[in-house]
Amino acid sequence: MENCPIADPEIEYLLTQMRCATLNQLFDSVLNGIDFSFYYSLSLHCFTNEYIFFETDEEIQNVIKLENKINYQVNNNLPIPPIWIVLLASYRPLHNYLWAEQLQKTALPVNSHKILARQLFDIKKEQHLKTKIQQLTSINDSTSNAVKEHYEQNPYPRWINPGLFDNPKTIRENLHAINPQLSIDDNHYSKMPNILIAGCGTGQHALNSQSRFLNCTVLAIDLSLNSLSYAMRKTHELSITNINYQQADILELQTLDLQFDVIELVGVLHHLRDPLEGWRILINLLNQNGIMKIGLYSQIARQHLIKTHDFIKRNQFNSTAQSIRKFRSEIMFSSSDYGSEMKKVLNSSDFYSLSHCRDLLFHKQEHTFTLPKIETVLEECNLQFIGFELNNNQIKQQFITLHPEKGALESLSLWHQFELEHANTFAGMYNFWVQKK
Repeated sequence: MENCPIADPEIEYLLTQMRCATLNQLFDSVLNGIDFSFYYSLSLHCFTNEYIFFETDEEIQNVIKLENKINYQVNNNLPIPPIWIVLLASYRPLHNYLWAEQLQKTALPVNSHKILARQLFDIKKEQHLKTKIQQLTSINDSTSNAVKEHYEQNPYPRWINPGLFDNPKTIRENLHAINPQLSIDDNHYSKMPNILIAGCGTGQHALNSQSRFLNCTVLAIDLSLNSLSYAMRKTHELSITNINYQQADILELQTLDLQFDVIELVGVLHHLRDPLEGWRILINLLNQNGIMKIGLYSQIARQHLIKTHDFIKRNQFNSTAQSIRKFRSEIMFSSSDYGSEMKKVLNSSDFYSLSHCRDLLFHKQEHTFTLPKIETVLEECNLQFIGFELNNNQIKQQFITLHPEKGALESLSLWHQFELEHANTFAGMYNFWVQKK
């Protein structure tokens, strides 16, 4: 609960009601003597999901009262009941407040230290690290600047556990795991790969890749300084030294004299003004026989979001935090029948944290793709399709059962037919590897 969002509307409703009830009783004597250990976990949970829980107008006013009471106590050197701090931390991040620094002098229970670490001290570290980030390219494109602003609001994604690979492998070994049927010559690939993570976000992807490839060095770029500083903090905490984080716009990389053995761009191209322009720029940075991992939104898998987008526009919801909260509450808890298509969004884990939900439904720039369109681009760009990287191995086994013939895993036309019959195959994204011919 402390480390990740909970993708369950019923549990969210229960937690929301418990938080609200406690806030309403906060200044009553009835709360004296109650064990508040649950609320320490709740405040960490709410910080991790970026305060996506719905708030009534009364709650918002009560939060303001609580803020004022704490501010009064601090200014007058009066003790602050720990539950006040803990409960406020379940509604607002503590680093927002000028008085937060003084909490270090307050006698708080041991359980509170983790809250201060995550909501205050970690943010201070990130603010310091942000001043050290080098700018690799300028950011001139208007769409790039809009996307940059989108991610400065919420570093995306906020994560706790990095999910590192246990044993790094060579490029050949990694490709063989993706497609065992592929004929691979180990001599084609660098034994010390130079990797570019284009659009690294908060660093989880870069950390994942550096632990995956043996003897590698990684350049990880992103538009957002807030995302990059989060990535740097997490990387320093893990004592990893082979990742270099820099601010850059993919559309400006053609001005640099750089070449890479591996380029990964997942969830990035479809947010560019012209995805194919960005893709071609990165292909030109790929060494001969270099490999590339790409993640793109599937038009088929996201078909159910069309009605949701129409609902958002019709009801004038926007990408502010409070508007997203109201939208989600309407979808989850309203008695209105919005139909099965709109309700499908509840099955997405992205729906249960603010930045993920904003990215899923409120992004300022988004393109979707089909496999025939991707196949055309690969042919035009002289790229060989290697295979999909699927989180659910059952999907691959189902496909192999239908198409056991050699080379089927590399056939985008067969995969297209499979997706037409199984629309949720690429519910997250098309995540696939290609090689420069």
